[in-house]
Amino acid sequence: MVLREPRAAVFDLDGVLIDTAKFHRRAWKKAFDTFFEERGIDDTFDEELDYRGHVDGRPRYDGVAEFLRSRDINLPPGDPEDEPGFDTEAAIGNLKNEMFNEMVDSEGVDPLPGALELLEAFSAAGVPVAIVSSSRNAPKVLPAQLKQHVDVLLSGDDVDDLGLPGKPDPDMFVEGARLIGVSPAEAAVLEDAPAGVRAGVAGGFAVVVGIDEGNSGHLDGLGADLIVPGVSSLPTDIAAWAHEIRDPRPALDSIAEVMERLGEQPSIFLDYDGTLSPIVDDPDAANLSDEDRSILERLARAAPVAVISGRGLQDVKGQVDVAGITYGGSHGFEIERADGSYFEQPDVARVVPELEKAEQELMEGSADLDGVVIERKPFAIAVHTRRARSDEERVKAQELATDVGSRHPGLIVRGGKEIRELRPALAWDKGHAVAHLLEALHPDSVPMYIGDDETDEDAFAEVRRRFGIGVLVGEARGSDTWAEFTLPTTTDALHFLSLLADELSR
Repeated sequence: MVLREPRAAVFDLDGVLIDTAKFHRRAWKKAFDTFFEERGIDDTFDEELDYRGHVDGRPRYDGVAEFLRSRDINLPPGDPEDEPGFDTEAAIGNLKNEMFNEMVDSEGVDPLPGALELLEAFSAAGVPVAIVSSSRNAPKVLPAQLKQHVDVLLSGDDVDDLGLPGKPDPDMFVEGARLIGVSPAEAAVLEDAPAGVRAGVAGGFAVVVGIDEGNSGHLDGLGADLIVPGVSSLPTDIAAWAHEIRDPRPALDSIAEVMERLGEQPSIFLDYDGTLSPIVDDPDAANLSDEDRSILERLARAAPVAVISGRGLQDVKGQVDVAGITYGGSHGFEIERADGSYFEQPDVARVVPELEKAEQELMEGSADLDGVVIERKPFAIAVHTRRARSDEERVKAQELATDVGSRHPGLIVRGGKEIRELRPALAWDKGHAVAHLLEALHPDSVPMYIGDDETDEDAFAEVRRRFGIGVLVGEARGSDTWAEFTLPTTTDALHFLSLLADELSR
């Protein structure tokens, strides 16, 4: 299964499906230019720079406040019931809306090229569609031929009633996905505004499509997976969009870009097996050399470092054996911070009795499977198949893990490289562990996560939502990973960390 294959779509409206952006630009300019003239201020509203930079994609009154801040002008916020005018932010917003409606009524609104064809194809294929717009005028300006193919329309009035913050906060898009019955990771977002693109990335959507009609470059560097001039450039099969995502780039060739994006306050998160140490038949033999440890020591002096592993906490601490860093064991269910403080996921203890029963069942069921190893960890059980005598026994071991897991509702079965693992069925994984550590210790830092396996994808997704950097040790297509960069081997990973330590030390 492709990891990032969308099965639903969440659209912005203006500039994506319909051409009302020209009316918005003109209305904003007329409103603010008149405001400047009334106040005797020698200034004008730029229909490109000011529109894109301050008002596009934002709720109307937020746009007014943002633009006025850019000119160091302070007005009372006012009330939505204010008469159109210039005394409050709300009054200016209401004046702009009045001007906008006059333009729409006199000139009409048509779908953008390809919009109707795309929605018709989605409707025929059963693809759920939500339109999420900051505009309170969305119900009025949405053409009837498009509306019949839309499952949910969330307008600026709806957003206000729900108390949702405006873009670039992702809550509007997340609510749109919820209303059509999908998670963000199962949906695509289509946006033409910088604030909306950032909202799509922060929301963790499978594919974020930026619409840049004039190829102006105003959406570059914001995290969009695809940038196209219009929806007519997209395949009508939404699943195919995943295969348009750019493949991860070589991290060693991108060290300058990585350093620039990490900035002054990076936090470095690392997997262990397959990342710092090669995958080996005997997990106890996955050791670091003194040179490898010196790299981690140098890195830890320059930035906060955490190693988050599927191994138990004491196991990974013993393998890495570097002071001054944070350790996460059992995929982050247990954490010992660099200062020695301990954290345990609050609900995990109640699952331990079920793990004990499952362990006994796995031991009994694997007694005749030569080379299959059952490893009990504090909060997980691993079924290792790397040393299985035959492919047949490997398959039997995997089926055993799935069968035992299915009999214990408190557990889930996750796969990996030559491993099946039974874990607590709790809303916790390496991504949650990364989020916990960032919020507790370094809330303003830019995170980087380096890992190699399926279990690391949760962490890659989390750092992406935070506009951080994910690095996969190995190879993958863009559709199969949330990571943005790759490193071929563990040797390359350690070399990359050495370069990173050098750069950060400066």
